[in-house]
Amino acid sequence: MMNSLPRISKGLSSAPSCQQSTVARRCRISGEIRRTDASNRLKSTLFVRIFPSLTLMMIVGLGVSAAATEGSETEVCGESGIQVVVISTDGLPRRATCEELQSEDPPPDMHHGWRWSASDPPCRVVPDEWLDINSSPEVAGTLALGLNGASKDDTSIAVIAGPQEMWQSVFEELLPRWSVTADTSPVLPRIPEVAWRLRVVSNLVASGWIDVPPMRSVVVVRVRPSKTLAFNTATHDGSPVEQIVARVFPLEDSVVGVARQPVAMYVGDRGRLVVESIPADQPLRVLFENGPGRGTAAARS
Repeated sequence: MMNSLPRISKGLSSAPSCQQSTVARRCRISGEIRRTDASNRLKSTLFVRIFPSLTLMMIVGLGVSAAATEGSETEVCGESGIQVVVISTDGLPRRATCEELQSEDPPPDMHHGWRWSASDPPCRVVPDEWLDINSSPEVAGTLALGLNGASKDDTSIAVIAGPQEMWQSVFEELLPRWSVTADTSPVLPRIPEVAWRLRVVSNLVASGWIDVPPMRSVVVVRVRPSKTLAFNTATHDGSPVEQIVARVFPLEDSVVGVARQPVAMYVGDRGRLVVESIPADQPLRVLFENGPGRGTAAARS
């Protein structure tokens, strides 16, 4: 489920932490172009050994673009619309259930998590703060967006946004996203002191990943025609890889051809992984892991 936006006529960590005060909880700083003609379609296959007993097959296909998804199915609990992603002790993110949000005890597998709603900025939570998970924080600031290149007829536009640290540990399909339109100026709830990352997706256009430095209150996003990358993965005997994690590096971000850090994480299962709507002219390096922290392989778009 995407959040709707108000409109204008949308260890120690440097991430935001949700804390309880006597007055209000606040988030504070703590310790392709898809063308229909066959001549523009591309398919390539790579076989890469990622550790001694497993071979990963990656099929990269460019064809007619699928619609931008709204991420995984989202349970919205109560009128507050609070959403929480739990980072488990094994490092995997998952969405908290309504039952967990209604409990006074944190999920037993929780290392930390991220909490947000349509009007509350994403902020980091730890198990000791779980009792207050349903209380609204004090919103310290906003981030206004300007969109260039989007059509007023495109009703599928969404902004995926959150703290940069969140992008490093949460799959993109689980990140906060807000539905927007090309003829409005969306405003996102944001903690000004925290560095953010965002990108715009839709059925027709997309932007690259944009890092927003602390204290910036306005950013203009240029969107371009989009493509969607699909990877089919299999073991050496042809069986689908049950779970595959991918980290994406835009090649243009580094003079040596590899970005310094991944800009996003994706997850696939039953042999298929999809990187949703990205600019058609965006070169990428995709690093695959056969589960968190296990063998790796790489491909380029």
